[in-house]
Amino acid sequence: MLQTSLFRQPEAELKPPPSAGDPEGLRDYQRHRVDQALTLLGTFRSCLLTLHTGAGKTRTAGSIAKHWPGRVLWLAHRDFLLHDARKAISALTNEYIDLEKASWHCGDSRIIVASVQTLKGDRLTRKPRDMFSLIITDEAHHGTAASYRAIYDHFESAKLLHITATPKRADGTGLWNISESHCDPFGIESGLEWGSCVPIVPVSEFIDKIDLSKIKTQAGDLALGELEEQIVESAASIAQLTAKHMTNRQCITFTPGVASAHAVAATLREMGYGAAAIDADTEDRQRIAILRDFREKSLQYIVNCAILTEGFDAPTASGVCIARPTKSEALYTQMAGRGLRPEGWIGDLKTAQERQAAIAASGKPNCLLLDISGRAGRHSLCSATDLLGGKRIREAVEAVKEKIAKGQGDGKSLDELLDEEEKSIKQQEEESRKKIAQAARAAEVKSRQSTFDPLVKLGFDERNHGDEPNDPGLPASKEDVEWLKKNALPFKNVTRGMVAKFRSQAAKWRRDGLASWKMRSVLSRAKLDVEMPFSEAGAVIGYMKERGDWQPKPETVERIRKIARESGREVR
Repeated sequence: MLQTSLFRQPEAELKPPPSAGDPEGLRDYQRHRVDQALTLLGTFRSCLLTLHTGAGKTRTAGSIAKHWPGRVLWLAHRDFLLHDARKAISALTNEYIDLEKASWHCGDSRIIVASVQTLKGDRLTRKPRDMFSLIITDEAHHGTAASYRAIYDHFESAKLLHITATPKRADGTGLWNISESHCDPFGIESGLEWGSCVPIVPVSEFIDKIDLSKIKTQAGDLALGELEEQIVESAASIAQLTAKHMTNRQCITFTPGVASAHAVAATLREMGYGAAAIDADTEDRQRIAILRDFREKSLQYIVNCAILTEGFDAPTASGVCIARPTKSEALYTQMAGRGLRPEGWIGDLKTAQERQAAIAASGKPNCLLLDISGRAGRHSLCSATDLLGGKRIREAVEAVKEKIAKGQGDGKSLDELLDEEEKSIKQQEEESRKKIAQAARAAEVKSRQSTFDPLVKLGFDERNHGDEPNDPGLPASKEDVEWLKKNALPFKNVTRGMVAKFRSQAAKWRRDGLASWKMRSVLSRAKLDVEMPFSEAGAVIGYMKERGDWQPKPETVERIRKIARESGREVR
């Protein structure tokens, strides 16, 4: 049974006063995105604003609506999203927020909240095309649908602001189709750093009876009807595993269908726990009562199918059970996100360190995320690691997935598990890099020796060179190779660093008036002294070419050099 004492409230003296740093009480990341969105909408027609579940999308977008110089249309697709938006925006703007839904027709209020299902056909086309100058779409991952596009097309001069926590769609349709620009995303990784999310403790349980391998894929995800059949059969096992891991946590459980939701809730009640199921057919009065009981902690478990994925706010929930396997990262993120919101007062603390410490000391230090899995077969299913895997080393993500599946998480948070695995991988990579670097240095020394040693007899001094190029280890360029060939120097396996030294040596000999590389090569083959002045070397080589005498006698060479010194002329 739920022991409410474990869900303690923070001590009164620990609660800070509401933040007075922002005139509208916005957090710094929210204010940044308000300013950014207003700037982007000054240039582009459309803009995407992505904030993780619980980061304050409605408040952030509501502030944009407040400052917008014209009439604003707020679109949503569910009743509770409409009513929550009206309440929140009215509190933020101190304006009357009108409604366009079913039999309710809006008046001339500046801000209108409207149902997408209502605003269509004649009801849409009768409205002036310039009625609104800004349209804000809540849960905008639905915004690529024809019903939304018809509204965007009708109000053709209106700017478009799309807000969502999950910009990825299961069917692969990108939101770039409706958004020309985007604000800096603020995902779960950012939320953990800022302190707007609690750490995730991942747990995975395998139920042998669940075999997803034969289930078809529809619209990018598992076929819902076939999936529901399997989950219903495992409802008792799901309830038992949920109770085993959640103990005194309040938990939101997601199932694929109505029957499975009610079956899991019924089993939990039979086990003596406070549990209720809600679905699309649950009467409004009953749904409101169930959610109120959950928020007030007199109910430990809520089981639902596709109802609480959007717009539901329950900071007391410290556990989420995903008994609805999915291939959709967006859907998985929506489900998991329902348990990540910290206690509300923590957001008023000034620094990330203070917020993270407050979360650790609060009644909700983390969220236990329970994945119910079975044989996946060909399907690639989402798991807890996908929530933070975007900026992580792929190998680390895969290793942590395997650990969690084998029950080797040891109660650590997902962040801790990924940090440990990344550290291990980086250590291995560093060791590997050191070995490769050692081997590369040895190979370089060997290559340099094989290239440089024969040139030493030509008078080459490796220490005598100018600045090394920025990329000395790269192969010699085409221009460098041509220069090497022209100067009778080795050109295979030569690096740019070596060429720089050869060129520098050539320049020094030129300044000192000594024989060039090519001259020295000829002199060396003739077994003559290579350290000749340029004019004398030219005279000797000219004599050898003219006479065809490629190994002249020492006295002949000395005579030619003497004549060249005295006359400054080549000797024929």
